[in-house]
Amino acid sequence: EYKEQFQGEAYINGVFAEEINIVYPGVYNIEIRDNDYSHQYSIIVEPDIVINGDMINNNYYGEIQIYSFGELYLNGEFHTSGVTISEAGEYILEIHGVNDYVESITLLLYPYIYYNNGKDNFILKEDSNIDYPIRLFAKTIDLYVNGEIYNNELINKPGSYQLYYNLNNLEENIEFNIYPRIEGIKNNEVYSSVDFYVFGEAIINGEEYQGLVSINDPGEYHLELYFNTDIYQTIDFEIQKFSSKPNISNYIKYGFIGILGIGVMIFFWKK
Repeated sequence: EYKEQFQGEAYINGVFAEEINIVYPGVYNIEIRDNDYSHQYSIIVEPDIVINGDMINNNYYGEIQIYSFGELYLNGEFHTSGVTISEAGEYILEIHGVNDYVESITLLLYPYIYYNNGKDNFILKEDSNIDYPIRLFAKTIDLYVNGEIYNNELINKPGSYQLYYNLNNLEENIEFNIYPRIEGIKNNEVYSSVDFYVFGEAIINGEEYQGLVSINDPGEYHLELYFNTDIYQTIDFEIQKFSSKPNISNYIKYGFIGILGIGVMIFFWKK
């Protein structure tokens, strides 16, 4: 946008103008006349480009909308301002303005890769940290996970992963981690018995456990949860069998209290 205050008369590209307020991109020749005074100069009004969309590291993801004055062309074809662009790829945006003005920029639009936890979808980002089995998916893209073609298999083993794809001359490597997880047990707790869930690989007193685990035998237990062959978390717990026999001393104590209470009531009743 270009604004200018002036005295006298203004002519923009030879056409009389009541004000100088230019928003359309292009090359403009401006003349200011005031009696015998005349001043001429040229300006370039660059487009004010607005791109709506998610940007990561100067690249766009998912879909975008482009807004600007001027005539818009994408890869040589006319494009209407504001129309959604969702096909991933490299785009050359040209904005044509007055007097053969052309502004050109290059845009990279990457696809979103999603993962599903069995219920909801999430965008897979670099260094995403996940602690449950997932499936990956994207629109019409061949995905590779750790160098092998991915065919919608459930990824249910904790570890470090690398996803790769190449689409319309765009390629991307996304590294992410799937971490192990323990549910239903806490460190330094005492249980009569315990049922808990292990996602990944856990070693308990030298034996390997996965999935649902039930432990009933009395004793002390040391659990090691592994990630990429390294210990990720440790939990110590104990199983104790609590006595279910009645406590005779308690019965005697509470019986004595009851008899005493009855005696007190009889005493006051006689009074």
